Amino acid sequence: MPPHQASPAPRRLLTLKVWLAAWAVLVLATAPAWANQQALVNAQWTNRNDSLGMMWDLRNGGYVDDGTNNCFNNAMLLQVSNNNVNFTSHQMTLNGQLYVFNGNHGAIQINRRVTIDPKFPGLRYVDTFYNPSQQPVTVPATYYTRISSNAQAILTDTGSAFNSGTLGKKDSGLVLFRTGAQPSVVLQFSAPGSKIKPTITNSNNYQFQVTYNLQVPAGKKVTLISGIGQRTLTAAPANRKELRKLFKPFQDRGFVKGVPRELMRSAVNWKGGMSGDAPVLYTIERDLETEPRDDADVLAIGEETRIRGKASWDRVSIKTQFGDFEPPAERVAAIAGPRFSGGVSRIYLRDGQVLAGQLTVDNLKIELAGGSSLSVAGERLDRLVTRKRPAATASLSDGFDAVVDTFQGDRIMIRSSDDQPLGLTAVTPYGNREIALAELQWLQMRTDQQPAYEFALTDGSRFVGLLEQQTLAGRSELFGEIVFNATDVRFVTTATPSPDDSRPEPEVAPSQASVQLTNGQRLVGQFEQSTVELLTLSGMLELPTDQVRELEQVGDDAQVPGRGGAVYQVSLWDGSQVVGRFEKPLIRIAASENRWEVPSHAVERYTAPTPVLSEQARAKIILLIRDLGSDNWKAREQATEELLALGPMAAERLRQTVQQTRDLEVRRRAEAILAEID
Repeated sequence: MPPHQASPAPRRLLTLKVWLAAWAVLVLATAPAWANQQALVNAQWTNRNDSLGMMWDLRNGGYVDDGTNNCFNNAMLLQVSNNNVNFTSHQMTLNGQLYVFNGNHGAIQINRRVTIDPKFPGLRYVDTFYNPSQQPVTVPATYYTRISSNAQAILTDTGSAFNSGTLGKKDSGLVLFRTGAQPSVVLQFSAPGSKIKPTITNSNNYQFQVTYNLQVPAGKKVTLISGIGQRTLTAAPANRKELRKLFKPFQDRGFVKGVPRELMRSAVNWKGGMSGDAPVLYTIERDLETEPRDDADVLAIGEETRIRGKASWDRVSIKTQFGDFEPPAERVAAIAGPRFSGGVSRIYLRDGQVLAGQLTVDNLKIELAGGSSLSVAGERLDRLVTRKRPAATASLSDGFDAVVDTFQGDRIMIRSSDDQPLGLTAVTPYGNREIALAELQWLQMRTDQQPAYEFALTDGSRFVGLLEQQTLAGRSELFGEIVFNATDVRFVTTATPSPDDSRPEPEVAPSQASVQLTNGQRLVGQFEQSTVELLTLSGMLELPTDQVRELEQVGDDAQVPGRGGAVYQVSLWDGSQVVGRFEKPLIRIAASENRWEVPSHAVERYTAPTPVLSEQARAKIILLIRDLGSDNWKAREQATEELLALGPMAAERLRQTVQQTRDLEVRRRAEAILAEID
C-alpha cells in the first residue's frame, strides 16, 4: 500500500537557485525573532516605545520609572519579603529588546527577563527563583506598582469590580482605568484558567502590591510570567468584549513565544508550568477559547454560550489530507466543528496530536445534569471540549522521533521510515548542511520569507535556509507511512511541543566553538583555516587559529588600514590582543562533516569555549604538571610560572590533575594556579 501523500500545497515555489540569489542579501541584513536571545551587553537605560507608541523607561532591576506622560511613579518593582531584590548583573541584547537581570535575596538566586518588543503593546516579565539549598523554602514575591494618579475604576479581565484580595477563579488580570493624559494600565498576572492566583493589596486606588507565596523545592526553580501595558481609554470598558480586546495581546500564544522552554516548564502561574496533559489542555484553551473542566464536558457556542454535561456520540471521524481516521471516544480531547473554523474542522487527541479536515459526527448528544439531553448536528457543531483526563496514548518518549505541524492545522507524531531514515538538507547562502534527525532541535517556516525555514540544532546552531527536499516522509501511528509536502510544513520539533506551541529557545551558549553573525544567526564550528589574517597598523599579522579565544567586531577605526569594513579585536588564549581588519573576503568554518563559507564582514563574534591544543602543546603541559611535584624547588617554581603563563590553555589538564593526583604538593599547586587562571 503506498504511503499517504498530502495534497499539493497552493503556494508557488520559486526555483532554489533563483530564490537563494534574491534571498541571501535579505537574510544577511535581517535578524530573526530569536536573535534577541543572544549577545548580552551591559544594560543601557534608554527610553523605548512599544507598538502603540507608549514609552517605557526601564531602570535598574527592570522596574518602569515614569512611562508615558508620567503614567507611573514606578511599576513592576520586584520585592521579596517586602525588600527590593539586590540585582548585581544588568544586561541587555544589542537591539535592546531583552533585558536580563541577575541577583539574589539571601540564598535564593533570582533571574529577571524583561522583553520590550516594538511589535508588542507592552512588556513581558519572566522572573525565576532558584533554591540551591537542600531544603524547600517559601518565597513571598511581590510586584510593586504605583500609578501617578488614582484609578477611577478597577476591573478584572472578566468584568468584575475589584478592590483588594485574591483574584476570582476565572480572573487573570486587572485594568486600572483613568481618563486624561495619563494612560490606563493593564496588568496580566497569569494565564487564563491558571489555578495560581496572587493576593493584591490596593492602597487608595494608586498603589498596588501583587504577592505570590511561592513554594520553591530544594534544588528547583519556580518561574512567574506577567505583563503590563499602557492604554489610552476615554471610558471604562463596558463589557467583556471590550475587556477581551484589551487583554488579548497578553493572553494569546504570542505572549509567551520565545520564553525558554526550561522556564515555561517551571512557570507556576502559566499553563506551561503544569504537568501531565497540561500542554494539550493549554492548546485547546488557546485555540478554542474554552477552558477544559474536571467535572464535565463543555459544548461551546459563540463567545458566551457554554453548556456543561456528559457528551456522547455513535461515531466521529475526520477525512484529512493524509487519510481518514476514526478515533475512539477515550482519545478525543476536543472537537472544533466547521461552524467555528470556517470549513476545516479539527479533532484534538489527548496525546497532543491534532487532525484537520472534513468532520463527520453521528448522533452527538450532551446530557445535562437534570437528565435532559441536547442533540447537535455534526455540520452545525461549534466546539466540544471533553473533560480533563490523563493523556493515555503515544508520545515522543514512546518511540516517535518528531512532531510535524502543518499550515492546515495538523499536528502528527512520526518516526523515521523503515526504508528511509528521516534526514534533512538545509540550503543556505553559506553552504549546504546535512542534518540527521538526532541533530535537529526544531525547524519552523518563516512567514515573512517563505519558503525559508529557521533551523535550530542540538549543538546550538541557529540559521535560516531552504529545505532541499520537496517532501518529508516518516511513519505515523495514525496513518502508517506518511508524506508531507515541504511547503505545507509549518513546524517540526524533535521534543514534546512546548505548551505555548512555540519553538524552544536555548539559555546557554554552545559548548563548542561558534560564529555569531551580524544578522543574529549562529553557526557552531571552528575556523577551518590554520591562521586568521588581520591587517593591522603594523602590517599583516597571521594569528594561529587554535590560539584564538575570541574575535569580536568593535566598530570602525579610520587609522586601521584596509579596504573599509568593520574592525575586529582578537583575544588569544595567552592574553594577547590584536586589532585589525580581515584581509580575505571569506571565512571558512568546519562543522562536523559540513563546511560553511561566510563573508568576513558578516562575522560579529567568534568564540572558542576551550582552547584547541596541538600535540606539542599537550605534551609540554603534561611535563610541566609533572614538574609541580619535582624534588627540585626551582623546577617546581619554574613549572608553576610557565603554567600560569599558559593560562586557560592548561586549565582543563590542571582540573583533571586536581581530581586524580595523589601527590598533595601537585594538587596544592594545581589548585593555586587554577584559582589565578579562573
